[in-house]
Amino acid sequence: MAENTQIISGYIVRPNGDPFTEGVVRFTLGRSDTDEDEVIAAGKYVEFDIATDGSFAAELWPNTRGNVGGAYVVQVHDGQRTPFETVGRVQVQDDGPYDLAALLRADIPQATNTFYSVLSQDEYDAFVAEMDAKVVEAQGYAESYDVAAISAAVTATGEDAAATAADRVATGEDATATAADRVATGEDVIAAADSAQAASDAAAAVPDIKTFDTYAESVTYGESNPAALIFCRDPQTLFTGAAVFWSLGNGFNPGEMFSDGEVGAWYDPSDLGTLWQDTAGTVPVTSAGQSVARISDKSGNGNHLTQVTASKRGTYQTDGVNRWVEFDGVDDAMQTAAIDFANTEQISIFAGVQKLRDSSSQNVLEFSGNIQQNSGSFNIQAPGSVSDGEYRANNKGTDQASAFKGGFAPEPAVLSALFRISTDMTVLRINGSQEASSSLDLGTGNYGNYPLYLGTRAGSSHFFNGRVYGLLVVGRSATNDEIGQTETHLADKSGVTL
Repeated sequence: MAENTQIISGYIVRPNGDPFTEGVVRFTLGRSDTDEDEVIAAGKYVEFDIATDGSFAAELWPNTRGNVGGAYVVQVHDGQRTPFETVGRVQVQDDGPYDLAALLRADIPQATNTFYSVLSQDEYDAFVAEMDAKVVEAQGYAESYDVAAISAAVTATGEDAAATAADRVATGEDATATAADRVATGEDVIAAADSAQAASDAAAAVPDIKTFDTYAESVTYGESNPAALIFCRDPQTLFTGAAVFWSLGNGFNPGEMFSDGEVGAWYDPSDLGTLWQDTAGTVPVTSAGQSVARISDKSGNGNHLTQVTASKRGTYQTDGVNRWVEFDGVDDAMQTAAIDFANTEQISIFAGVQKLRDSSSQNVLEFSGNIQQNSGSFNIQAPGSVSDGEYRANNKGTDQASAFKGGFAPEPAVLSALFRISTDMTVLRINGSQEASSSLDLGTGNYGNYPLYLGTRAGSSHFFNGRVYGLLVVGRSATNDEIGQTETHLADKSGVTL
């Protein structure tokens, strides 16, 4: 992560005291931070091998060097086909080495300061307007006072002055008239110089302004362009050179929804660092038209979406503004390993999608191989024709309920499904508004431990023909603020105006 590190060691044991004999310990930073001018991005994780006696040694950036009071989410994996298990949160100081058990027992203090000031929407709009005005001013000067033309005019004026002097000697012209001409010529030269300086000053007042999608792109550009103003879209931050100095609006990062170790997954096709042409995650997707074998999970839970069959992979596409993975409605599909939601009866789902073709039965996503057969499952469907434009949220404890609304496809849409079994809650929100709900009896129990399928039912039917701009599933009820912020985030990714 960063140049400054501390050693954390310990033993990983099972509940009965037996040590893990293989596997990894994963540390995921819950919030973005800075170490001097270096940006430490949230959602990035580091992993360290567990030895056969259960011991491990990790080298971590001491995040108390930062300024936001964040923490690492600590997870373990036994090397088998099981999900990562979250064991707690730690904060690492600068005076190690440390024992992991002691860190897990320690309180995590709040940050004492902040590395950015938060702009209100009005302040941000005013800042952008000021930059736009400076650009217009500079363009106006450039059009009125072309520097090359001014230079040529000054040269010509000097030649005219020399010619005037020669003429005066040759013809004996009136000395007073010649003096007046020379004064006028001098005034023209001064005016030309002033105009050139004004144009130069106006151009210098306009900073180099660039916009990138990720921290990595932003920082790479900023390191070689220290005077630039750099907008990073996710998380929404404004840089000057390599140093973060403002967060725009509320600076919301969806990764914060997993900061307490919540089970779930977050997929963001706009972040090319999470798209891969192979399931191992070694060959990155770099340009439109390439197939996507894996979408890495940005939640820190390791619930990556994959497709092992090359012919069944979706395609990365972009229109130059938004980015997505496109599914063909024939056989394209992806899935995770089992995600264990067995300890919760609350689920919140957020998706940016666009349905493109008529079909009687399409699944945007489904948790378990078939909601009709499996208790503790859910899905979001896009049934019927595009002209119907319907989306349907299905929720099941031991019994099933649905909430649905038509009239939205084929335009991009932000979908939110809010489920709770114990209170019989099934809510469907579309583009920032609650459009449908059901209070039908959902039965009992929690959600299950199943794979999550994207664009299909179990990889064999209900194939989705459309675009996926982003998806987040978390095993708890999102707060009202989180619902609004996540919907706004996905609207920006999907080209939707809320």
